[in-house]
Amino acid sequence: MGLETNVAVAFTLEAALLAAQGFSGVTVIPEGKEAEILGSLPIQVLFADGDNSEDTEDFLETFRRWGIRKFRELAVLPEVALSERLGQRGLELQRKACGVGIRTLVPCNPPLAFEEARRIARLRTVTEGHRSLDILHVAAALVSEAEELLTFDERQRKLAQAEGLKVKP
Repeated sequence: MGLETNVAVAFTLEAALLAAQGFSGVTVIPEGKEAEILGSLPIQVLFADGDNSEDTEDFLETFRRWGIRKFRELAVLPEVALSERLGQRGLELQRKACGVGIRTLVPCNPPLAFEEARRIARLRTVTEGHRSLDILHVAAALVSEAEELLTFDERQRKLAQAEGLKVKP
């Protein structure tokens, strides 16, 4: 099929996205090395996320006139001077070029389906010997308040019925 994929892992979401958009293949960026590794990327990658606002071309033209071609060249500009000339958006682009995270990742509790699967497993696995994927399938149906579960698997059918679900076919 000829499909190529770029994958990146980094401590910040922004660094991972930029690396995946700018480097070929698999990229791993250790924590604290974001600016160093992203520094070689062309400045156009800052705008590769599809956020083609009206000012994109203006920023690219300004960077071209200033001789800024790579992330590292934007990263070393003095913040105050950059802010005076390009405003808050200029500072945002500079932080982005350094791989600094601007989006907060909020940890959350495990999804309800996993909690429900844990309950079912404790209740039924030892006595009835159900498989983990059957338990997850039934738990997901229960949490999503499905009216019926479709399965051709007899063991999954028994588990679903024991948990009070209607089973078809």
